[in-house]
Amino acid sequence: MRKKISLTLVFLMIFVMFGSYALANPQSIPNGPWIQPNQNVSLSSLLQPEDVEQRLLDIESRSKGRMETEIIGYSSGYEWPIYVAKFGDADSDNPKILIDTQIHGNEPLGTEAAMHLIQTLATSGNKEVRDILDNVTVWFIPMLNPDGATIFEIEDYGDAQTRQNIQYWTPEEWGLDADTPAPWYHNSNTWRGTPGYDINRDAHPHLNFDLANHSDQHSPCLINLGSQPGFYVTPEARALRDTFKELEPDLYINHHHRGSNIESEENPELTTLQILAQFVPLDRVDTIVDNGETYTYTLTEESLDLSRQVNALVYQKLQKGNSPFGQITKYPRVEEFYGGYGLPGTTLGSFSMNDAAVMLYETRGQSTRDTGQKANGQYIRQSLDGIYETILGFATGEVYEIDPSFYEDEIPEAGPWITNPTPGHDGF
Repeated sequence: MRKKISLTLVFLMIFVMFGSYALANPQSIPNGPWIQPNQNVSLSSLLQPEDVEQRLLDIESRSKGRMETEIIGYSSGYEWPIYVAKFGDADSDNPKILIDTQIHGNEPLGTEAAMHLIQTLATSGNKEVRDILDNVTVWFIPMLNPDGATIFEIEDYGDAQTRQNIQYWTPEEWGLDADTPAPWYHNSNTWRGTPGYDINRDAHPHLNFDLANHSDQHSPCLINLGSQPGFYVTPEARALRDTFKELEPDLYINHHHRGSNIESEENPELTTLQILAQFVPLDRVDTIVDNGETYTYTLTEESLDLSRQVNALVYQKLQKGNSPFGQITKYPRVEEFYGGYGLPGTTLGSFSMNDAAVMLYETRGQSTRDTGQKANGQYIRQSLDGIYETILGFATGEVYEIDPSFYEDEIPEAGPWITNPTPGHDGF
């Protein structure tokens, strides 16, 4: 069993790392930090599924009724419980926010930020926190993909996590022939040596979609067609979908990691965050017939405007004062995805076609191995601050006062992706 680190100690570590990074001199242009040749990177300080469970139950016991935890499903491979931490009820008249992190197992820093926020909301006596709890309903799924998050070791490489869950393709389960190919987002050869799905391509705008009842829908998505919905064949995606259906949130936040990008060719500074408000075009209409009823899904201008306001709020808050989060850009725009058809198979795409405003966090580093432990504190703090300010913005109403056009007019477009420039780097 790994040695566990107390929440208090982790907070201290975050602020020490954050402060030391902010005061450090840039390493180069683009400035780092970058992993150095033969640098050993340990993931042992990252939260594991058993840590998340233990801490959630501990926080709940100390929350004096503020927070309720619930198991919403189990992972496919290791059968880890998947938890939601609830602040407020689904039938509340308050604005409602759903936040999930680590849908990709090797993108862990959102989980670290979410657990800090959960503790703050559950135990803090700060008046601002009490105002949030009185005026906003917010639910967290702090580790959606515990299979992928579970650390394992690769010879001559070290600690690793995987993007996918652990799950075999079982076509017979869905009424398909045994030789039916797997969906394009199933990977039969992962680092862990077991097959699995990219859970973030396993969503469908029709929230009651069941492949067993729509097996005719399977064939168009056998190849890499990100412009088409997924099938809810993973228990993790179904757990998220069911939670979304229960809460019917006004806003859905999905946290990821991104590789390294610079802001632009003219300004080759590394971005610390890429954000995005839109995942399908406004003119996309998806129609499905289920039990004789026809259902139609599309993105509305109203929900898109709220998405723009939320993304603009985070951009503005993270850039206030002497902030180290100066290089924030959009993620590549929806027009760049699959001929402009967008990404309805992502949870952000599907949920945005069900009237939810959405926000994508793509913090720097495809995994924590890209940047190392020194930068991780900064990126955790970036997500922690941005999500907290979002929740507070709904509590105070500030988010509704932002001009949605700020998102299009003021936030820079995505800059070029770059690789580690360190001589002798091994490419990881």
